[in-house]
Amino acid sequence: MIDAKLLRERKKKNAKKPKFRKQESWRYKRVKKPWRRPRGIDSRMRQKKKGLPKSVNTGYKGPKNTRNLHPLGYREVLIHNPDELVMINPDEEIVRIGHTVGARKRSQIIDNAANLGITIVNPIVPLELAELSETERIEDVEFEDFELSDLEEEV
Repeated sequence: MIDAKLLRERKKKNAKKPKFRKQESWRYKRVKKPWRRPRGIDSRMRQKKKGLPKSVNTGYKGPKNTRNLHPLGYREVLIHNPDELVMINPDEEIVRIGHTVGARKRSQIIDNAANLGITIVNPIVPLELAELSETERIEDVEFEDFELSDLEEEV
């Protein structure tokens, strides 16, 4: 785990960082907010004119030794199966389970991590889906009761 002082320093530096916005996103609702580099030949934002939002720059980087860390101060490792837990160092690393991992393998990973003393960032298991079979899921859907004779009368 990284020293708490370094994490506070990173938080302080991030507070001073401007919110980078996509060009013209403040003007039009149809233009989404996430950052995209301005590319037009006459773009005032690309030319860094006064009075326009700041552009992304290397000068806004955080401290080198706290980059790419989880807010808890651990290095985050993405895993997809229980075998990958063996290589994790619980003192320095924290685990995130990949989003493509199914409920069965996810529950195995959670059990193995608990035995090894490893912290998981996203430990939620969709229990309802894991316990229900496909036929039970179909039966749960409510359909209106109707008879063929009712349909024939309408036609």
